[in-house]
Amino acid sequence: MDGEPGQEDFGWYFEFELPEGRHCCVIDCRPGNGVDGPDWVIWLERSRGSLSSLVGARRRRIAPSAVRHLHEALLNVPDVSAVRWYERTDFEAGRADVSSPAP
Repeated sequence: MDGEPGQEDFGWYFEFELPEGRHCCVIDCRPGNGVDGPDWVIWLERSRGSLSSLVGARRRRIAPSAVRHLHEALLNVPDVSAVRWYERTDFEAGRADVSSPAP
């Protein structure tokens, strides 16, 4: 991880470097419904400049090793449970039934 995590209006983020390139991990907390606790939503992006970001480059060429590293890190945090993985299109469409416990 490079330095300290940053904060935005949507949550937090941090960047990290891999041999396949620079990535960004974005973390969002969505409040619970009063019965269940909050949901933490995390996604990976490629770190890109402003112009490249405008044309969707952040969503392309995410290294499989970045996904594996994030998954392994989450499995090693005692307070993290019920990790579910989604394809972005399924998650954005609200298809909770197509998730999996591993990437």
